[in-house]
Amino acid sequence: LIILDLDNTLIDWCSMFAFGTQRAIQKASEITGVSYSTLCQEYKDILDQEESVEYPFVLQKLPSILKYYNNDVSKVLTECTEPARSAAKLASYSYFKPYPNVIRTLRKLKQYPNIKLAMLTDAPHQIALNRSHKIGVLHFFDGVYGLEDPQIPIIQNEIAVTQEILFKNLDKWKYGLIGRHRTLPNDYRKPSVKGLKYLLTDLDIKIESKQDVIFVGDNVFKDVQLCHD
Repeated sequence: LIILDLDNTLIDWCSMFAFGTQRAIQKASEITGVSYSTLCQEYKDILDQEESVEYPFVLQKLPSILKYYNNDVSKVLTECTEPARSAAKLASYSYFKPYPNVIRTLRKLKQYPNIKLAMLTDAPHQIALNRSHKIGVLHFFDGVYGLEDPQIPIIQNEIAVTQEILFKNLDKWKYGLIGRHRTLPNDYRKPSVKGLKYLLTDLDIKIESKQDVIFVGDNVFKDVQLCHD
């Protein structure tokens, strides 16, 4: 069994997140006139509340943005959130691809029928599937294991996402994945070994020694250490 992390292992997520988020906040500031520093602090506060930098519905929850539009959720989405998201996608586009040789390595590994490939990530399950599909690696995996998907935000008794995003979250697309895909509880977040143990059971992997499992990740404590525990 070879287990791979996703973000910063297969893809440069840090650059994608940093440049995309920066541009989104800049665009929101340009549209509303609210200072960039104010929106940055509010953005950070929401990520802290959600306990995840993967939370995707931050822009529509920024207090200063809601105040600017007098809590009109529809205007927040159409006039600010969507233009800011589009700007973020454009800014992060050049980083939204696998690292060099990732595809070639995965293709080579799949030539060995006795080796299974699994992804264990702290990204939300649906986001992990979507991201893996878009960078062209999803079909290589026998199993994808991510954390709980974020809840759709409700603001002023309104669903605070566009219909497109709502349908994508409700449909739980598998993007043609033949292998297994599982949503793990958030307390399975690495470096907890719960996710690893569940993965082994779910894929019916019988290991006789630690040498039977290779974990490839960018973080020694959260990723690699799992195979030593």
